[in-house]
Formats: sequence, C-alpha cells, structure tokens
Amino acid sequence: MSRSPFAVDGSEIERLDAAQFARLVNALLSAECAVHGLPMDSISITGRINDPDEGIDASFTGSVGSRFVAQGDSAWQFKLSTQNQKSTKKEVGKPGPREVIEAGGHYYLVVARDFSDSVRRSRLKWLGEVVPQHDRIHVLNGSNIAVWASQYPAVLVDVGLASHPG
Repeated sequence: MSRSPFAVDGSEIERLDAAQFARLVNALLSAECAVHGLPMDSISITGRINDPDEGIDASFTGSVGSRFVAQGDSAWQFKLSTQNQKSTKKEVGKPGPREVIEAGGHYYLVVARDFSDSVRRSRLKWLGEVVPQHDRIHVLNGSNIAVWASQYPAVLVDVGLASHPG
C-alpha cells in the first residue's frame, strides 16, 4: 500500500528545526481558522520564536472546536523535545498559560519529538500538579501533529514537507 504524497509521520515532524516547527503549527492553526470561517484575528501567531512570550507561542480565541482544537480559547507552547519534570511544570506555571486556563481555556504543549503514550501521560501528570484543571491541558507529540498536518496538503507544501505536484 503506497502512502499519499500529502501524508507525513512523526519522524518527519521530529526532523524540523524550531523555526520550521513553529511555522508548521502556526499554519495549522491558520488552516483551522480558514476551514471554520473564523476571522484571522482569532489567532495570534508569530515566527519570532526566541522572543519572551510568558509561556505562549500562539493563541486561539473562540474556536468552534474540531478534532484538533478544543472549543473556546487556547494557548499553545511549542517545543522541539520533551522536557524534564521541572521545566515542564515551569512552562504551565508561567503567566500566559495560567491566565488562559483559569479563564476556562485550554493549554496545549506541542512537542515535535515523537514519544510514547506513557511519556505523554507523565507530562500531563506533571502539568496537572501545577494546574488542577488537568482536563484542559493537552500534550501533542510529533505523530499527533503529523496526523493533523496530513489533513491540510497545502500546509505540508507550504512548510516543505510535501512537494507541489507538477
């Protein structure tokens, strides 16, 4: 069985550098806006990944909800790899994520590296020790992002993960 030219897997996401990964997740958030007919000011994205950000690399206001983005408001933090317990807890304890979660929104820790479900659960547990609203905390790995990105061929072409046919 051959794979679609517009499908990627977790190992391809893992190979992205920080700027490419941020560009990919920003493009996916933009695509979610477009598909659901939301104004572009529903999201706040930037390619300035090294600027101080209070723990938020992107935000989404008023999502209608989809398979990939929870309904309502959300804050997104991008990381290339999994972190230790101390740095994981530090991320969600920053002002940005805390404010979003306390206001009823969702927090996404989006990691380019592919990892097992047990690693994902440990990160969720650590985050839940800092913020009791653990049901609004989400940890996505490279494979999760690959599934999401494979739904948007134009995004894959734009970020260089697929070739434009022709």
